[in-house]
Amino acid sequence: MDRATLLAHDTLWGEEASQVVQDLHRLTDPERALYDELRDNRIRPGLWSEQERIGFGWVGAALAALSRRQSGSLAARFVRAVPARRRKLQRNRRSVRHSPGCFTQVVE
Repeated sequence: MDRATLLAHDTLWGEEASQVVQDLHRLTDPERALYDELRDNRIRPGLWSEQERIGFGWVGAALAALSRRQSGSLAARFVRAVPARRRKLQRNRRSVRHSPGCFTQVVE
């Protein structure tokens, strides 16, 4: 995750009781700098961000920016598929019902 994404989604922050304090060797330099700040509690003690709740629009915009830099990349192919996926989700939204005490069920 990059710094802009973390800071833009501060409403999703939580507190992590037992932090990971090991080194992560496959991070880019900016990712490593942010990870070090999180690990060393320089932004907020025990800060935890639930990445799975970051909005699809935010992710799509980040991938679009990445695809402009790398036009033949996987990110570029994903960004081209987003409009079709969005239309499919909008069509399916009409066929979704919620059952009390259950996960959302899709009715076909």
